[in-house]
Amino acid sequence: MDAVNALGLICVCFLIYKFFEIYITGSNLVIPLYVTLYGLFAIYTLFCGIFITDYFSQRGIKFFYSDPIWMTFMAFIIVENVYFSNKFLKLGQNVLRITLIVAAVVSLIQVVNPLFLVNDQFFIKGLSYERMENYYATGNHGLSQASVGSVGRFMDGYRLSIFSYINERSIGIDAIAIFSILVAWRPIHLINRSVVTLSAILISFLSSSRWIILGLIVVASQILWLSKNKLTNFLYFILGTISFLVILVLVAHFIGFDVENYIEQRLLAESALTRILAFEVFFEVFPNNPIFGTGGADTAEMVRLLGGKSSQIHVGFLKLFYYYGMIGGILFLSFMVAFLIRLRKMAKYCGYWGGFFAILAFFVANLTLFELSLFYYGPLLAIIFANHFYSKKLEDATLDTGSVASLTLN
Repeated sequence: MDAVNALGLICVCFLIYKFFEIYITGSNLVIPLYVTLYGLFAIYTLFCGIFITDYFSQRGIKFFYSDPIWMTFMAFIIVENVYFSNKFLKLGQNVLRITLIVAAVVSLIQVVNPLFLVNDQFFIKGLSYERMENYYATGNHGLSQASVGSVGRFMDGYRLSIFSYINERSIGIDAIAIFSILVAWRPIHLINRSVVTLSAILISFLSSSRWIILGLIVVASQILWLSKNKLTNFLYFILGTISFLVILVLVAHFIGFDVENYIEQRLLAESALTRILAFEVFFEVFPNNPIFGTGGADTAEMVRLLGGKSSQIHVGFLKLFYYYGMIGGILFLSFMVAFLIRLRKMAKYCGYWGGFFAILAFFVANLTLFELSLFYYGPLLAIIFANHFYSKKLEDATLDTGSVASLTLN
């Protein structure tokens, strides 16, 4: 069992315990609107896996502790019904700061030693990176399609830092959420903000993924939009970014990193054209199953239209409607809107925007990649921190006024 499935099984056990505790104590289970909507979406995908495809029959009981969408639904219930002290979250803040710094250091090391601290379960053992490049260039060597993609991206220069032991997307989803959690904490010392920002920039750019860099920009923008003097901070931000990039280029040349090749082969790669292809293919295949979708499966028609130029429809929201049709697509978009509205109301009330921008970055990422599951520890922690600061503000308001303060949330 891998780490994600193990965490899923733990969540199932904890949720059973939580239901039992609520039954014994007579307390209430908190189910916000966004959790209800995502639950409906999860149930819909379950029905798709039963009646449209054979996904459920292939997994059996394992589905309920391994399917990422179903696990996200259970994780939402958990994070909305657990509470931590300020002291405990302070400890969590320190752990996350160390995590981000260590991840940045590992990313730098992987520039010169790509195999350092990498989950090598897909790789042939005992070969150097250079010999491994030649080995996989000659064929797939019995690897599955997913494994071939993972190996290919690694050989193309995508660096996952310490996050490869979770999955390939963890570096963008978890690291960016951690950055949002930390940079939004008030008060935050200038040195601490600079360190976590620098670490996030290193992780994002060395990952070579445009969607991660986009998420970094989304989260970092809160430094500007939420400041009192936006113009001054904007100028500082531009000056700091230019200075950092100059230093980064000098260091890159010093350690032998090819900056020009990185820009041409990674940031300006022709893979960006696959997004245009995604729209062309989507409008061809979507009318075939507009209401219910394909149930989460790729059709032969879609594969034929892609013609080997791409492995999938590379725009998340388009693939959402292709897989789950109008019903599933509208359910997911309703969840997204309700979720962001709730987090925005909480952030405006308590002044902590870390949760909002972490989740916003996740949804923005779906403009390019396809990920409907938030079963990642970064976004889930971002929700916990957002709930904490909101509850703390309510408690402080109650103590000040002598009456129960409240804010209507959906």
